[in-house]
Amino acid sequence: MSGRNIGLGIYYPSRVAFLIKGNILERANMRRLVKRLLKKYKYPPEEAEGAMNIVLKQCEQWAENEEYYTPKKLKNVEDDTDVRNLIYNRLQMNAKTDDMDLQREVIERYGERYPDMTLNDWRHTIEAYTPMVREASRSHAKEISMQPEQIGMAADERTAPMEDDEPIRVKTNSADIEGFDKLDLIIKQVYFDEILCGHKKIGYRELKETNRAMLTRIDENTGKRELRQPQVLKLYAGYNSDRDSMLVEVKETLFFMPNQIEYHLGKVLEYDIKKKTADRLGIK
Repeated sequence: MSGRNIGLGIYYPSRVAFLIKGNILERANMRRLVKRLLKKYKYPPEEAEGAMNIVLKQCEQWAENEEYYTPKKLKNVEDDTDVRNLIYNRLQMNAKTDDMDLQREVIERYGERYPDMTLNDWRHTIEAYTPMVREASRSHAKEISMQPEQIGMAADERTAPMEDDEPIRVKTNSADIEGFDKLDLIIKQVYFDEILCGHKKIGYRELKETNRAMLTRIDENTGKRELRQPQVLKLYAGYNSDRDSMLVEVKETLFFMPNQIEYHLGKVLEYDIKKKTADRLGIK
């Protein structure tokens, strides 16, 4: 491994000027950092000191030549559509999601785009964006209401209650999905409500050993395992016997490394919900 590559492994070259031209303690910190990298890449011990001097000299040259390296940083979350959508969708799922969890996921998926972003840079950038999304989510939750256009033809096909009895459930006629690939999933009630009302458009699943057989399939032609592409999802709110359920269209299924699956949702084709759920969501 060359001294140049070791230098690039320092991760924050935009701060080289501060570290190299600072006091003796800062220079010592840089030496320790380079020593760890040399050990990590199994650099010959007898040549380590020479490599150390080469790396430090190159870092000094970077610091003196501002044109040699242009820092790549994300100043505002909204400047990157992918980062913005990821954070927005996670907070729409759960407004209480911790900023540190968001930071870890953003760095894991998009950190390579901005190699000069330190952990503090990411923290400040994300913390500047999340408060307004959380506030909008809270306001939206207070005013949550049913959007009939999001539930397709099922909105006008509700089952009539008994004449003398208060209806216990509100449901639509069954949708014709013969020949469709249907995937059954259990989700939390809060996410169920948001999908039913049309406010949540993406469902998430983490691919694990325990659900691999359900979320993937073996291709008959190649014999390789691939992501399952269901056409509809049968969603259940929790595990109780009287739980709410619905059938929703899937427009697209995507996979993101290392183990994240996204189901992009379309119209709700049918639903069978408790009356108290219908009352809470304004479904009559």
